[in-house]
Amino acid sequence: MLVNKVLILCFIFFLLPSCQKKEEDKDIINQKPEVETPPDLTKEEPAPLTPDKDKDKDKDKDMLRQSILEKIEKQKPKVNACYRNIIEKKLIPPEGKLTFDLEISNTGELTNLTVPEDQLKSAELVDCISKILKGIKFDESNKIILFKYHYLFSFSEEGAIAV
Repeated sequence: MLVNKVLILCFIFFLLPSCQKKEEDKDIINQKPEVETPPDLTKEEPAPLTPDKDKDKDKDKDMLRQSILEKIEKQKPKVNACYRNIIEKKLIPPEGKLTFDLEISNTGELTNLTVPEDQLKSAELVDCISKILKGIKFDESNKIILFKYHYLFSFSEEGAIAV
């Protein structure tokens, strides 16, 4: 029994002090581990356009679109004349939508003209309007422009109308 007491005392004197935290151990415990951050391997992306540049691009695009629209609409009296000419030749006036897809070069010339929709089924009317559109000189720009334009033809007692 005495041997057991001696062993317990030895245990208390020798082992317990090693379990107590020393002052320098406290510093180690409270330190944050040092972790190396890996280098950023992502590709650098270009900075987004500033809102002012976006606004300027949208403004230029809107101005160009408005200019094209004005030039086409200036030709409406000639287009109406084409339509009236067709009406005079037909017993039943054709009515409906006629759509033109225009490709305008950077020099302002009409380089391609197609008709994706022709509800009037009148090749003569399409030819007449195509000649008018091909005669328009559009503004120059820094790119090729694709533009879609719809004519809506209707006939009433007051006369032919291309809208």
